[in-house]
Amino acid sequence: MLSAFLYLAAILIPVPPVVDHTCMPDSIPSEYRFLYQENTSSDRPNLDVVRSELPYVKIEYEANNFYFEEKEGSHCLFEHGRWAKRTVSFSCEGPATFVGKDENREGHFRSEISTFLFARLCYALDESGFFEMKRRYSSPYTHGITKTISVVGRNGERYSVSEYGSYGPPTFWTLTHTIEWIVEKTQWERDGG
Repeated sequence: MLSAFLYLAAILIPVPPVVDHTCMPDSIPSEYRFLYQENTSSDRPNLDVVRSELPYVKIEYEANNFYFEEKEGSHCLFEHGRWAKRTVSFSCEGPATFVGKDENREGHFRSEISTFLFARLCYALDESGFFEMKRRYSSPYTHGITKTISVVGRNGERYSVSEYGSYGPPTFWTLTHTIEWIVEKTQWERDGG
């Protein structure tokens, strides 16, 4: 499990570009090769072309959490608190939205993510075996958290994988934590919506 996390972290965390194009492995799919090329001012990729070649146009993440509210004299944590849902959406064009509640924000927010970060997330989805995962993983226990990742392809088709109670495969856990990391690192602005 740790190796899967390290692998995904390695492709998602920005690194200095490779200068020698002859060292790039042939195994990198053509739509992601720009991530590993030198990006000097004369060699920058055309982002409109890059976005048009990415296989996905939207990545969405939905999670619910239970937020505890301590009450004096209570012996049961689940007695006081509430469930809160959050939905995050990333577009290949750059716009990102956050609706719901987490530890740091509540409401409607918007932001932008870079084409490079969106492409790295697409590459992570491809490399993780996301599209070979079952559609739903479920724990027999109650009071679990449900997390869902949905991906919309260029053809408009949506593929979703959900897990309840952390019963998904380690690569799903890695993907959800990667998306949560992106949410934390993104500068969100309150939206009027």
